[in-house]
Amino acid sequence: MNQAAIDETPRCPLCGSGTGHKERVVDTAAIRAYWQAFCYSLDAEFAPLPETLTGWRCGQCQLGWFDPPLIGGPSLYAALAAWPPYYRRQAWEWPVAIEILARAGTQDMIEIGAGTGEFLAQAALRIARVAGLEFNTAAIDRAKAEGRPVTSRRLADIAAKPEAIAAFQVLEHVGDPAGFIAMCRDALVERGLLILAVPNDDGVIGAIEGDFLNLPPHHATRWRRATFEAVGSIFGLRLVDHRVEPLRRTLHRHYRLRHLRPARTVRGKIGNSIRRHAIDVVSPLAFLRDRRRLGGETQLAVFRKER
Repeated sequence: MNQAAIDETPRCPLCGSGTGHKERVVDTAAIRAYWQAFCYSLDAEFAPLPETLTGWRCGQCQLGWFDPPLIGGPSLYAALAAWPPYYRRQAWEWPVAIEILARAGTQDMIEIGAGTGEFLAQAALRIARVAGLEFNTAAIDRAKAEGRPVTSRRLADIAAKPEAIAAFQVLEHVGDPAGFIAMCRDALVERGLLILAVPNDDGVIGAIEGDFLNLPPHHATRWRRATFEAVGSIFGLRLVDHRVEPLRRTLHRHYRLRHLRPARTVRGKIGNSIRRHAIDVVSPLAFLRDRRRLGGETQLAVFRKER
């Protein structure tokens, strides 16, 4: 890459490298139209709203990010809180993380982005002291109604250093991932564990274009295993475990249908119907092959604080 190209490339928000390359250009008009269904206005939060967003991929740590950054604030998550599926009652990574923490003998854990405290309720069965941090007031109120220890306190305001910190589906939402990881590292006791779960950009999620929940203002960054491997050297952490959720059939069908385009004519709609049926016929066989070569929705990384 020549010097002029490097100078035009935004700095990676994780490692600071200027060696990124363009992966995609996204029309913000389509993003605006999607979020109107949630009664959330991009124009109200981001003025002036750019016409396009550029997706970049770092040549050093392989992080994906968007420029200019559109980081959704409390109004976005207040709108999503009215959508019942958003705050999950179960997730693949939760029992995996609890087993890892329990085997490590963890007695004190903080979850960042605890939502309504569903994970905490399960973790409390095997970990003596659990606490959750959350900024969505509606989620905090629901958690408190269930007797779950979720507060609006910041990690920096907690004096005692926990043995473990977990953040599930949080890191991809923050505008400063380097600052977030450094904050978690500094808050941990020596040899403490940091557990991070994010969408798996090495798998089918990364291959599906037009998934608006995987774009700004909802998701600001995209993560690969190589990115987590780089995190260790950048932040003085050791990657001690990495796991990928098995591919689910529902997500696999979404992946197989990703090339279909909206049809405006009767002929086009009939063609799409035929193609959709053909995909559904061959999907069971394709699933066996794709499950071996493609990861599922989520990846989980476990780091140990080395110093």
